[in-house]
Amino acid sequence: MVRGGMQEAAVTLLLLVGLAATWACASEVAKPQVMYERVLTAGVDRCLLIGDSDFTPAHLQRESSDFLDSYPHLKLGRLFMATTTDRALAASGKGMFHYDYPYWLARVETERKKRGRTAELIKVGDSAVLRVEWDEGDVQEIVLRGTNILHWNVNGLKVDLKWLSTSKAFLTGQTSLNVALGTTDPLREGDAVAIATDLDARLGIRPVWYQVRTDPWFVSDDFYPWVNPFYPITAKPSLQEYLKTYSYLCKPEPGSSRISCSRFGPRVP
Repeated sequence: MVRGGMQEAAVTLLLLVGLAATWACASEVAKPQVMYERVLTAGVDRCLLIGDSDFTPAHLQRESSDFLDSYPHLKLGRLFMATTTDRALAASGKGMFHYDYPYWLARVETERKKRGRTAELIKVGDSAVLRVEWDEGDVQEIVLRGTNILHWNVNGLKVDLKWLSTSKAFLTGQTSLNVALGTTDPLREGDAVAIATDLDARLGIRPVWYQVRTDPWFVSDDFYPWVNPFYPITAKPSLQEYLKTYSYLCKPEPGSSRISCSRFGPRVP
């Protein structure tokens, strides 16, 4: 009787394991979950949580094409796709505003240990590019329409569109666009104005903030992620290196297309 009972228990356990495996597979291929969708003037920012098995070139391009077809006339479109909740939450940046250099160092280490993969479609005007993080440091850019709008030149400076994010004001509910742009050192105010003006003419989004930096870390940018999957941190800055960093924060002047920029140094630890 004991032996028979053990056999029955083993069969029951196998059945439960099989049901659990079936449920897991069904969950894996479930419909992508929309984490958020924010609407701007002439723009949309959507974040999707997708199954790891769906993180394939064919599926990512199909999601991108569906998104582009849904919003054919918008000047700006962003579709952020992640395989884990942790990665999806990074779509809006750091998610906090009061931190210093030591905290940033510790948080970067924590974030780098989190698993997951990320892809992002960015549409500007008639051009659209899908960039995919297949593995840490293995990033691919796929031009789906037009030209590659992630890299261009202004005043002889190479410019990289490193990050886009949106934020929603708590009191007014208004959605703002935050753009992180990387370029080469030295960077003068006139160069920052020219870079922001060039992109602003193509976007036409209000309200919008442009942060232009020459360092790869964007430590003081609240809307930049702790770890950018498309620009992985190869070496963290020393305190002395961090204290030498600076940025220009640029925005359109009220009622005008003219861009003004202000220079900011690092947050002192």
